[in-house]
Amino acid sequence: MIDTQSSPDKLYALLLKLRPLQRGTLMPFSGESVHGALLNWLKTSAPEVETFLHEGNKRRLFTCSRLQFHLPPQRMLDAERDNGHLPLGPDKTYTIRITLLQGELFPLFNSALLYFNAAETGSNTPPFIQIGKQLFTLEEVILNNDDPIG
Repeated sequence: MIDTQSSPDKLYALLLKLRPLQRGTLMPFSGESVHGALLNWLKTSAPEVETFLHEGNKRRLFTCSRLQFHLPPQRMLDAERDNGHLPLGPDKTYTIRITLLQGELFPLFNSALLYFNAAETGSNTPPFIQIGKQLFTLEEVILNNDDPIG
């Protein structure tokens, strides 16, 4: 089990590059949707981790960003203010950042990601995550050891 009383030796920041399976739209402030989608992914990939993270009134043991679009900041602000949707296309990748606030979570997330990537590839690759109504495949995972948060 994970020891949540001790402070982590290191924080881990992972960038997940995602590609939508089809054209669509998504709200620009999708952080809570991303968090829920990651918990749903963990439910199938690593149910014991998802149960631990989700049960009770524990403090959040990881954070995640909203989906990062390839748009100028002013366009993002306008979409947020207008409560609008932004376009997604399978010709682009989009990034989310996950920060693990407990060092002990890294091997668990790493194992879940490796297990997922060991699944079928090519045209049989299953969707990695669903954010809102949009399905995404996992293109790449980036862990930078030079990240200043560590």
